[in-house]
Amino acid sequence: MLPRLLALLYLLLLTPGCAWVLWPFRGLPPPLLEVSHDDLPPLIDDLDPGSLRTAIEHSIEFYERGATQTFVAGGHPYSGAEFAAALRPLLAELAGTGDSRTLDALIRSNFRVLRATGQHRPVRFTGYYTPELRASLERAGPYQQPIYGRPPDLMTLDASRIAHGCGCVTGLMAGRMQDGLIVPYYTRAAIERDGALRGLGLEIAWTDDPIGLFFLHVQGSGRLVLPDGQVLHINYAGTNGHPYRSIGRILADRGALPPGGGSMQVVRDYLAAHPLERNAVLQQNQRYTFFRVADTGPVGSIEVEVTAGRSIATDPAVFPPGALAYIRTRVPVIGDDSTVAGWAPLRRLVLNQDAGAAITGPARVDIYFGSGERAEHVAGRMAAEGELYFLVPPRG
Repeated sequence: MLPRLLALLYLLLLTPGCAWVLWPFRGLPPPLLEVSHDDLPPLIDDLDPGSLRTAIEHSIEFYERGATQTFVAGGHPYSGAEFAAALRPLLAELAGTGDSRTLDALIRSNFRVLRATGQHRPVRFTGYYTPELRASLERAGPYQQPIYGRPPDLMTLDASRIAHGCGCVTGLMAGRMQDGLIVPYYTRAAIERDGALRGLGLEIAWTDDPIGLFFLHVQGSGRLVLPDGQVLHINYAGTNGHPYRSIGRILADRGALPPGGGSMQVVRDYLAAHPLERNAVLQQNQRYTFFRVADTGPVGSIEVEVTAGRSIATDPAVFPPGALAYIRTRVPVIGDDSTVAGWAPLRRLVLNQDAGAAITGPARVDIYFGSGERAEHVAGRMAAEGELYFLVPPRG
């Protein structure tokens, strides 16, 4: 029995989604603080109303699936049905003019305003996108890098259920059975270098871009362009459960990049220029992502399709999934030479529909920018501070 418990504890310590429940920390404000409607800035929206309608419809779909499930926002419990009911009048308005002033008035009269405090840290906004890779359904020619589906021996366990009654652990952890024990799943190095999954028939496709494959793992979904021009959508199907490590930060710690690691494009360029270092560097991020073939584009953590410019990813242990939010920050303007030509204000209503291994804590937001080259450049360079407000149903 003791070896099983020790193995379980090892998994818990390795799993970033599993954390001790320590809030409220002494001396820190709650992650969401209720403010008056006067403290909410004017709800200027800089994106088309059609995309907002689509994103709201997806959140309502999520809430209707969990109509009796409890969601906590600002210390107050809500049912999925309550969240869905609060969003429906916005849909009705968007079916008409979708005027920003009318939406502003409707939200102020029907929603409670919760401001993200960041717990004494600025709220930091980054971006993500849907990568597009060249790929083949057969291993041939330059297509040598496998894109794996979910292995049948990968176990995903709910830590809170295992520690039932403890209240001390949360989130999901991953592992596999070995000699009657649950042990951590294979690391990235074991899979890529040692071939732990080779010969099992798990390959969805092969790509010719090892660096692009790594960023596909980070983003969690993608588009595979086959030699005949056919496009195959692949979505997230799980990870090996190991901690996520930022490659940019690793290179910065080695002095290869400036402090902070630079943008995604800077990391890409460095790896392309140093092919002999590439694999060893990438394998320091032990987390590995598995995929499934899908009929549609990328699906967020709440199992609805994400909407470009409207879906955000946050820590689900901190912020209510599916909820309406308002963000104010800035976004990079990409010039013709694919460099940052400047920065523009970003002001819009968004829906909290995703999560990410690197998006943890009360001061992190990731904005989904869609697919294609422009989305990649914007997402890869997006790094700015800003404001985050959640708009939730009123009490009672």
